Formats: sequence, structure tokens, C-alpha cells
Amino acid sequence: MGAQVMQQMKPPMVLEGIYEPLDRDIIGTGADGTISLVRRVTDDRTLAAKCFRPRPTAVPEDEYYSSIRSEHWLSSRLQHPNIIQVFDLIEGTRSPCEIMEYFPMNLRQVLHTGTLSLGQIDCIFYDMLLAVAYMHSMGYAHRDLKPGNIMIDKHGWAKLIDFGTASAIHDPLNGKAIRIHGVWGSSEYSAPECHGESTFEGMPADIWSLAMVYIFAVTTEEPWTSATNRSSVFSRWVKWRTILKAHGSHVDAVAANSLGTELNFVSHLPKDSVELILRMTEEDPNLRPTWQGIFTTPWIRNLSRSCTVHD
Repeated sequence: MGAQVMQQMKPPMVLEGIYEPLDRDIIGTGADGTISLVRRVTDDRTLAAKCFRPRPTAVPEDEYYSSIRSEHWLSSRLQHPNIIQVFDLIEGTRSPCEIMEYFPMNLRQVLHTGTLSLGQIDCIFYDMLLAVAYMHSMGYAHRDLKPGNIMIDKHGWAKLIDFGTASAIHDPLNGKAIRIHGVWGSSEYSAPECHGESTFEGMPADIWSLAMVYIFAVTTEEPWTSATNRSSVFSRWVKWRTILKAHGSHVDAVAANSLGTELNFVSHLPKDSVELILRMTEEDPNLRPTWQGIFTTPWIRNLSRSCTVHD
């Protein structure tokens, strides 16, 4: 990215007289913009400013701003302890900037430090179940659930971010499920149906992605680049899941090795988690559990008692 474009994506010296940059350096760069730190003048609170990429010349101005405003509208509407709080959208700048809570690290970054215990990982997963279940209850699928979109504070509290690919679950006029098409998020975490030619529903796809996030959090491995038959590892996973179903929740590392060393990650999944993770990663989205089915499993019921719920 050119220096001129990067400069355009930094927050201006003063945003609407309410926010002042703490540092002119960009602390993070994503697909749709950059992150810098700002100070809210009214209470001296440190926040994050996500400044969107400048409008490409090929994109009409109305379309550019409509997309940003739609994302901000949804982000502002979602009020949940495990969803990032968004405060403002500042449009009168070189590029629009969205002001939100600041969390220094995402789940992927924290996992690479090696400081999270299995109990903390379980509670982060539980936090994300709560966040996504709430989002679905509000009528939207996230569609890009991955470790990089889960922010973690120093106490292990998790918050979901980035709603630029979110889509409605039901048609507001007739209540019918809206079917979508294609991979919008990271292919490593996308459900098998996302890679096909047919349309699919967003809710079961999100449930698959949450299971993949848990697998990565426990093992720090992404088992495959895409959940398709083109991946030999994914094909072995399908066979391994069949073995697990036949043997209940018992994980046999020797059997996993017999299917290929790429499946060593299976033996690292906690025994209590296996049954639900298997159900959440059913190839057929119609066989994946509902939210009621997820929250009534013994493992998740135990997490609901042991994990702190944030107000």
C-alpha cells in the first residue's frame, strides 16, 4: 500500500472535536482499513479508530458510503457484553473513521503468546457462543468468524468484532430464511456449503465456523485451507468423524495417526468437547445443532456455571 494512501487512512488531528489521536502510527491493518488509537476528550478514555480505505475510483460514492454506514448501523445496534461497543462514525475526514472500544490483542495473537489455559480457551469459546447466538437472535449472521475477529483483554474477556460481511437471516417481509452464496470470510473457517455453487443459510455456517475457531484455539492449527473434497486432510476428517461417532466421545490418537499425521490435532481436543464439536462440524448444515441444542449439552452447561458472565 502506498504511503499516500496510508496517510489518508490515518485519523485526522481532531475528529469532530471529540477524539484526538494518541499516536500518529497505525497499530493495525485489515482488509477494509487501518486501526489507530485516539483519546476521547470528554473522559480521557483510550479508544480505537478504524479508518476505512479511501473509495476506489471504480466504486460510486453512494455505494461506498452506504456500505460503511450499513456496517456501522449494525455494529451500533448490537449491544452485548461480548460484542465490541461502537460509539461513532466520523465521515468528515479524508476517509471515514469508526470509533470503538480498544482491545490490544486478538485471539490469534494471544494464543501465540502461549499464556491461555484450556479453561480460559473454553470460556472464550463460551463467550463467542453467547455473542453469536445474540447476533442471530437479532436477525444477522456474522459470516467471518475467525480468531482475528475475536478481541481479548488482559482478563481473558472476549469480544466479537468486524460486521462488514454480516447478512440478514430472515426476510423481514415474509419471515423466510434468506439463502446466501459464496465464501465471504476466511476459507479455513468457512463451512463446506460456502465453497459450493448452491445457496445456503448463514446461521448453520456460523455454527461451523465457531467449532473451527475452537479447534484452532486448542491446537493452534488450522487443519485445512478449505473444507472441500479437494483437501486430503478434510477428507480424512470426514472419516475420522465417522470413527468418533462409532466410539462416542473417546479420542483414539492411534486411530487418528492411522488416517494421517495431519489429524494429530484431533487427539488434543478435550474429551468433553468432542461430541458437540462433531455435531457443529456436520457436513450437512441441517444436521448441525440449534442454539437450544448447543446450550443444553453437558459441556456447555458446565461452562455456563464455571465461566464468568460479563455485564
